[in-house]
Amino acid sequence: MPNIKAADTMEFATFWAVYDDIVRRARDNKLAVTDFAGTTVTLTNPGTIGTVHSVPRLMKGQGAIIGVGALDYPAEWQGAATEALARNGVGKILTLTSTYDHRIIQGAASGEFLKVVGEMLLGQHDFYEEVFQSLQITFKPYLWVSDVDADHEDATNKVARVQALIHAYRTRGHLIADTNPLEYKQRTHPDLRMSSHGLSVWDLERSFPTGGFGSKPFMKLRDILLTLREAYCRSIAVEYMHIAYPIQRQWMQDRI
Repeated sequence: MPNIKAADTMEFATFWAVYDDIVRRARDNKLAVTDFAGTTVTLTNPGTIGTVHSVPRLMKGQGAIIGVGALDYPAEWQGAATEALARNGVGKILTLTSTYDHRIIQGAASGEFLKVVGEMLLGQHDFYEEVFQSLQITFKPYLWVSDVDADHEDATNKVARVQALIHAYRTRGHLIADTNPLEYKQRTHPDLRMSSHGLSVWDLERSFPTGGFGSKPFMKLRDILLTLREAYCRSIAVEYMHIAYPIQRQWMQDRI
């Protein structure tokens, strides 16, 4: 297996570039012996063929091999409708296994490693923030938080929260627009965060009444946020909510 040298010292963008280079040279039969030398830990991905769980076997000289299973909904939920999955807050799961040489790696250390990987996949240790910064993405990533169990009354309130979020982007979206081509800066504003309006990542796949926004009666929150960011937070900043005449504001909204 070819390896990426000193991967632990790289930013994500550098790692990605080196990874793509190895894949490209492998397809062109241009890998050298040095690309295979010094391999300590390898990654295998049986999940690409649908395998949920696999215990890979170590090759001679390896310290550990990490097996990555399929990313999918739990078996008992795979027949559920998309709306039911979103309503019940059912997320996809991923199984990781670690096969290691017990002469150099203790079981506790292997378990700690998988624990840290799991935490990073959930957004802890500033993992996604660092990835976004490395790729120079101007937005903050959505962060994993616990879903809020809502009864009928709270669910009704969420519609108002979504409307408040839409209004916030119309009012404050220009403050995080990427209007300076000479400087990279990751911009954010408290009024534009889902958490500030009582919403979370679990609401992204749930549909809400739009009140006419996006020319659709219902939209998923994910699509609402994408439309808002495309309209107000890219390379053009628009500030118009101070206009006192509703007809003029509506004209601006329709065209933006």
